[in-house]
Amino acid sequence: RVSSGIAVTLSGGGRLILESGKISASTISMSVASSSAHFVMTGGEISSGGTAINLYGKADITGGRVEGQINLRDGSDLTVGVAPTDGEQTLEEAQKVYVEEIAANTRVVTLNSGIVGSVVRTFGASSTITCWFENDITDNLTKDFMCVQVEGNENYWKVAPFSAENAVAKIIKQDGSEDILLGSLSQVSKNISESDTVQLLKDITGSNSGSLMNIPVLNVTIDLNGHSVTNTYASKGNVINVSTPSATSNEGGYIKVINSGEESTITAYTPIYLSNYGSSKGEVILSIEDNIDLESTSEQSISLGSNSVIEYTTDNAELVGIGGFKATHSDGKDYIHGSADEALDA
Repeated sequence: RVSSGIAVTLSGGGRLILESGKISASTISMSVASSSAHFVMTGGEISSGGTAINLYGKADITGGRVEGQINLRDGSDLTVGVAPTDGEQTLEEAQKVYVEEIAANTRVVTLNSGIVGSVVRTFGASSTITCWFENDITDNLTKDFMCVQVEGNENYWKVAPFSAENAVAKIIKQDGSEDILLGSLSQVSKNISESDTVQLLKDITGSNSGSLMNIPVLNVTIDLNGHSVTNTYASKGNVINVSTPSATSNEGGYIKVINSGEESTITAYTPIYLSNYGSSKGEVILSIEDNIDLESTSEQSISLGSNSVIEYTTDNAELVGIGGFKATHSDGKDYIHGSADEALDA
């Protein structure tokens, strides 16, 4: 282990094969510093709290673990895993090689098999990607592709052609324009406008310390359409996060969570979180239909941030759980506020 600097540097026509053992450094563990340098990894481990492999040259990783980031630079040529025996890898094949993170930087890669934890930025258009991922990386792919969960191994994701059959949700536009199909709930935030409806097309499971779906505008309807959504991140995280940009003002509005199908469930540490920060912002009213269950792995199913309320019922009070304060509004109805000060001012 090297406590600072680079543990190993390959330059010129250098070639190194790692079969076992461990190379680690606090900054960069392996620098493949020229386009003619070649690193081969068939086993062992490379680890770093930052960049595990800084890649300008060629790397073939068919076994072992890379803990840290592989940073793809100009001239890089990365291959991970061997081509699956039957076209699609088995769990046994997947577990032969693991890469914690790849900084893609629009480079073309060959990811034949194995498991990749996460991706930063976008892969090049002609990349071969048949490995599995620990997270939904739809946002890191070109528009012709998306991620779908691996059947029988739902904790992993794989790349598939973008299609209506593979879409997990759609945005129904209030202006009558064509619906927008989504490969991931993470795509909602950049495609939704006020008065649109997000409609689920499949059950969805993901793991995110933040939120699976961020809503940056108001007057939005979320239709579960008979499907359920689960965020499996253990210690924090939401499914729905409503957060209007801090620099904007608004007159308030609504967020409606409805279910046009059978009973649905939203499961997370805190399934729904609303924030609408700033004194220049009006009140956001949350409503949830009766045929929707919220299951929390904490003590709170709904977190009400600034200027956010839900109509008072005993059931809603239980969902808010922590820090709920009841106040009667000018419309004669009782609402639950997230803070005592806002309830007193209502």
